[in-house]
Amino acid sequence: MRRFYMEFLLTTLVFAHVLFGVIWFRARSRLREVEQVAAKENRERLAKIGVTAPRGVPPEESEEIPEPAVEIPVEVIFERIAKARKNNDLSGIEREIADLVAAGGRAVPLLQERFKSSLSDNEKIIIALALARIFLLSGAERDEFFEKFVLPYLKDVFARLTDYQDIARAFQAAAAYGTDEALKWIAERFTSAERGDVKKAALRALADAESDLAEDILFDLLENAKDYTDRRRVVGVFLENPSPENIERIKEMLEKEPPPSVATRILLAGLLGAMYRQGADGDGTDFNAFAEREVPFLTDMVNSKRTDALRRDALQSLINIWTDDAQAVVSRVLSDEGQRVELRILAGKALASHGQISALEPLQKMLDSGNPRARVGAVEAILILKAETGDPNVEAVLDEKAVAVLKAMLLKRETAYARNAATALAAIGSTKARDALIEIMNTAPANPAIIQTIRALGAFADAEAAAALEDYASKEYISPALRKAASETLARIRNELKRKNH
Repeated sequence: MRRFYMEFLLTTLVFAHVLFGVIWFRARSRLREVEQVAAKENRERLAKIGVTAPRGVPPEESEEIPEPAVEIPVEVIFERIAKARKNNDLSGIEREIADLVAAGGRAVPLLQERFKSSLSDNEKIIIALALARIFLLSGAERDEFFEKFVLPYLKDVFARLTDYQDIARAFQAAAAYGTDEALKWIAERFTSAERGDVKKAALRALADAESDLAEDILFDLLENAKDYTDRRRVVGVFLENPSPENIERIKEMLEKEPPPSVATRILLAGLLGAMYRQGADGDGTDFNAFAEREVPFLTDMVNSKRTDALRRDALQSLINIWTDDAQAVVSRVLSDEGQRVELRILAGKALASHGQISALEPLQKMLDSGNPRARVGAVEAILILKAETGDPNVEAVLDEKAVAVLKAMLLKRETAYARNAATALAAIGSTKARDALIEIMNTAPANPAIIQTIRALGAFADAEAAAALEDYASKEYISPALRKAASETLARIRNELKRKNH
């Protein structure tokens, strides 16, 4: 009997051990699956804010290794950041920030301590960005340290920041933290900023934020920003994401009662037209109804006496929609010599980009205009037409007429569009264009168009351009600035010739 009990007990223990092993194996497998899913989600969120897998972790293994293969001491990372800052290595700084983020929770106490003790705004902002991205990956709703120390610091320091990278990282940190207070602060800074690059950085941060509130803020700015130019900037953000949800919201904004202002309607119509053109409306039903309603309105705006900016945006909206009716309006604008030059140039470039050879005749007439901007703009449009069609007649117009027009402009010292004219000659790329640039370069040294002409010659990597520049650089009477430009352009041509010969 005793032996029976011993065998029974042993069998029970073996069975329990096997059962525990099966349960443990299944739990471990499930945990591994959860870790892989979490790592994949984290990697996707990191990619959205510009961070890739940590160094030392192969891409194919990063799903299974959420932490770096080798832990890099935080102090070492900051030494690397200091070196990258000294060398103005922006990508290097981003790599080091990625390593801080990859260090995860173990780095947080050290980052917090360093944030409190650091005297450098640049370093504090980098720490703020790393902490915000670690917080973003944690999935938490609030962080006491960020609320108490980091966000107030970002608000306080912003007024004295001048470097674009510091400004952009401050916005990125607030966006990654992503609370209502942080996102609304970014929107306030966008509205009040005087610098265009600051506005651009603020919009970029809001666009990258994973938040419904950020999207609501962008829609509010699109519809209600007091500065019309600000609303135009916001349009670019939505063009990056022509999602059905965004299209539906923009449609609602266009169709609501009371209707939006004229300026807002023009912008929304152009934005919606561009979104539809990117293939968002499968069968075209919504697009056709939208175009039938908006094209007449936009046509009236183009022909109205409203501001040049509104008329230009109305024309751009027609170009975005590009139905037959819209295209007909664009063609009439190009052919109408009474229209504003900027509108005609915009129309010409739009028609050229669609390969409309019918645009060549009115563009040729613009080459005879008394307005130098019209002449340069016409050449730029004809260059687009050449690229789109490859038509020999277009190439002939460039070589036989456009070169002469641009050469005459530069010889007459019409300096307002000298850079554009010289660049256009370089883009034509023919022997006549090169010889025209050489002749202009060798005119009186007081001609302020010469420096643009010299640099434009760099587009011609041939022996003739090199010889002309070498001869010009050796002249005693030219200024140091002209000699420097000639020498640099000559060196660039020689390097290109050497590369070709090898």
